[in-house]
Amino acid sequence: MLRVTDAAGRRRTAGRVALLLVGLIAFSAVSPVETARAVDSWEPITGTGSTWSQNAIAHWRTDVAQDDGIVVNYSGVGSTAGRRDFIQGAVDFAVSELPFQPNPEDGSAPEVPPRGYTYVPLVAGGTAFMYHLKIDGQRVTDLRLSGETITKIFAGAITNWNDPAIQADNPGLVMPDKEIVPVVRSDWSGSTAQFTGWMSTQYPSIWPHGATQRFPTPANGKAQAGSSGVAGYVSQGYGDGAITYVENSYALEAGFPAAKVLNEAGYYVAPTAPAVSIALLGAQTDAQGVQQLAGVYNSLDARAYPLSTYSYMIVPTEVGGVFTENKGRTLGAVASYAVCEGQQRADALGYAPLPINLVQEASSRIASIPGASGFELQGCANPTFAPGDTITSNMLLATAPSPSESDRDARPTVPENGSALSVSVVTTNVFALVASLTDIDLGEVRRNRVTTGHELGDIRVIDDRDHLTGWDLRIDVHDFVHTADAAKTIRSSALGYAPTATSLLPGIALGSPQEAGSANYSAPLASGEPDSWTTEDGFALGAELNLRAPISAQAGTYRSTLTLTLLPR
Repeated sequence: MLRVTDAAGRRRTAGRVALLLVGLIAFSAVSPVETARAVDSWEPITGTGSTWSQNAIAHWRTDVAQDDGIVVNYSGVGSTAGRRDFIQGAVDFAVSELPFQPNPEDGSAPEVPPRGYTYVPLVAGGTAFMYHLKIDGQRVTDLRLSGETITKIFAGAITNWNDPAIQADNPGLVMPDKEIVPVVRSDWSGSTAQFTGWMSTQYPSIWPHGATQRFPTPANGKAQAGSSGVAGYVSQGYGDGAITYVENSYALEAGFPAAKVLNEAGYYVAPTAPAVSIALLGAQTDAQGVQQLAGVYNSLDARAYPLSTYSYMIVPTEVGGVFTENKGRTLGAVASYAVCEGQQRADALGYAPLPINLVQEASSRIASIPGASGFELQGCANPTFAPGDTITSNMLLATAPSPSESDRDARPTVPENGSALSVSVVTTNVFALVASLTDIDLGEVRRNRVTTGHELGDIRVIDDRDHLTGWDLRIDVHDFVHTADAAKTIRSSALGYAPTATSLLPGIALGSPQEAGSANYSAPLASGEPDSWTTEDGFALGAELNLRAPISAQAGTYRSTLTLTLLPR
């Protein structure tokens, strides 16, 4: 695994960057690009699978039928049935929240397609915690829960709404003495697999059951079939005290709130479309296209909703069964529409637009469909980016709203010893670090002049994975926001840095310095080739931080977050 430690080898919870600054940030609007469509005939295609994605697919089917005369037949029979239909060659594509299962939980035969296939990112959304709770007869609409608290609720370890852990998440409420009724899915469910997978990854000591498609009903809980079943139970009058996990679109449809969940940056965030899309910028995939969500669960972007995910369109890369190359041309066009222009409707449907990294992934995989032509990002009318945008600089990153400071976890996050460096473990493969800076008093700093003297601190990288492939250590800085007036901001580009090292070992290279006032984030701090890492003694990475306060700066305290993320290659 890859890991980051401070000079003493400690891992600590995330701190925050506080500076005395002021500024203004401006965004430019970019018109969406029209997606080119063929005008000749298309061969009808058929697919089965996910009910989670069905609402989005239904709208896309209507769109391509009206605009292009394309016929898409789709049945929401469940992800498992869709994967099996694909294996049997009975459909042209399947939609699923899960990849093919080598050892299905129900004891059935391994899911092994007889022809080539790949996974195309399709529908993004958040696993929401829809709840029904009243205090003194008034419905609660602003419930906040940490991941540990959620896991304990569904594991049966927390059974009452006035539990101290829930009260600590909600200091502004007097939680009632009322039994919690966790409502879970009684059927085999991709949503259950995603939720239990998150719990087993993040809180294995509380949820030791691993990822499962069928939820073991808690002693104090209720089990209902389907997303509509669990949402329906919570929304009824007898559902007071109940909470469930369900796609956010069902909570919106029922008119019931979803809890804000504490993310790794220390903010309680609701499963809104921007929060889900921001989190999914941390999604990665393996060679086959299977999602790796550790970077999503542990995103240090304050705007990220941690339980964000997406479904796949499983598409053939070889002709076989009912699938032909002519159908592949249609399938490629429909898939391209879905991940580009079709994403413009995601928010209204209770989903979230796929961000640029997943659209890039989709583009390369759609191109592998026999008969498909794929698409170029420049012509993709996806709402999260504009022509010329990149994964590290795009419309979504620039425009997604920040959470309110009132939703910041007020509990202490900096160690009592006052260290300016704190480390947070992110995953077995990705670790992140957050550094705190000393306040800068603008009364002592001449504006538009570079001030120096701040050190990031010693960082050591240790790569002890079984298969070493190298690593990259990146630095990122969020815009600075006035603590009293969120409308006053200064761009992160005001903070520059110069990478440092006590010595350079073979295979390790430092990134280029970023000039204060014109820095461009995210940026590389250092990189290492396979079999390269820093040693426990004598070598440490670091950086000198430089700040150029704008000439228009006024007195006041501004806060930003600086993060370092270590990524395996």
